Amino acid sequence: MKNPIINALFDTRAIRVCSPEEPFWYTSGLFGPYYVNTHFLFGSEEEAKALLQQIEETVAEPVQFVQVVGGKVADQYAENDTYRLVVDRCVETVKDLKFDLISGGERRDFFFSLPVAKVLEKPHLTILKDGSSYLIEADGSIKSSNAAELNGLKVLHVADLVTQASSYLRAWLPAIKKLGMSIDDTLAVVDRAQDGASILAAEGVTLHTLALMSRPLFEAAVEQGLISQAQLQMIEDYAADPINFVRAFVATHPGYLDAKIAEGGKAKERAERLLASDYLK
Repeated sequence: MKNPIINALFDTRAIRVCSPEEPFWYTSGLFGPYYVNTHFLFGSEEEAKALLQQIEETVAEPVQFVQVVGGKVADQYAENDTYRLVVDRCVETVKDLKFDLISGGERRDFFFSLPVAKVLEKPHLTILKDGSSYLIEADGSIKSSNAAELNGLKVLHVADLVTQASSYLRAWLPAIKKLGMSIDDTLAVVDRAQDGASILAAEGVTLHTLALMSRPLFEAAVEQGLISQAQLQMIEDYAADPINFVRAFVATHPGYLDAKIAEGGKAKERAERLLASDYLK
């Protein structure tokens, strides 16, 4: 049976797997076989980028944020089948958990935390990168996040993606605890399977997810004709040892880095940075 979430991830290009001859470069300075842009599940890359810009422009102005971003999210949920499918799966996953309100963190969490809160008719704690926050009540009205009023409440944090839970440790959990609230559960639409679940468990938080970036997901993608066996092999090699993956690719593609340097621009910078690093030694 086809998994509709896997189809949604590939159809919207929320997951992109490279061709066997052209890996994707990452900000770490290495390259690998796939990218994850969970917010593309909003419907498409173009629509997601447009909403991201609206979030950036309005998040510091609560009334405008609710009108512009909240309105667009509600419209997209009503009109876009893929987005509605993902949000409804989120709701189904968390509806039996115990919590008083939902939180989401600036920026991409809002793609999912806002509609889940709306469907479940729960208040939404909007957490900004600097740790400040404000509360959007279920009726859309705005309140300041007051520790005296929120103390003792239980929060469910809804995120787009978890990797190593660094945003949780740096910003989301401290913001929640500063207001006297507790958190037992969080939902991430995608778990990159890079120890985020165990890191959160050490903080007493259970991670729930719709998609785990692990072998079964990519095997299902092969079965559904979404990626090839060659692409699956690249993903497995990368998962086993990312640095060795890079070394092996360079060794079997001796002209690859020279070609990137010849391209100039960012490609040249990345290739030269890799050559100057210890990764290939």
